[in-house]
Amino acid sequence: MRMETETDLKEATKELLTLHPEWAPLLLSCVQLSQESPDGELDGSAVRNRAQRLGWSLVPLRQFGILEKAGPARKQGHIGIYRMRNANAVEDALTERGYDLHAKLPGDFFAQHEKWLRHAL
Repeated sequence: MRMETETDLKEATKELLTLHPEWAPLLLSCVQLSQESPDGELDGSAVRNRAQRLGWSLVPLRQFGILEKAGPARKQGHIGIYRMRNANAVEDALTERGYDLHAKLPGDFFAQHEKWLRHAL
């Protein structure tokens, strides 16, 4: 199910979040990493790691039209390289559903480092 317009993608993403809220951490991770990347490319393993959804496939997000392949897979075809087709539409959908785009996710290195520092001091 590929969404072609920004409005369609935004509405479809909101529906995905309503029906399957367990995908929210992956979507947040995609948005955050695409903002941090100079070329907007996403390493599938980094997305899953930040969201702490190890073993989850990002193919459904690609089939849904949220992600597109941005280059050849790495690590012998096991790590997909993606780009968000329309990050603004996904950001809007997440915001309208009440998600904080800047929230630190469980696998965020800096969130883990800050947690360690609090316990170490």
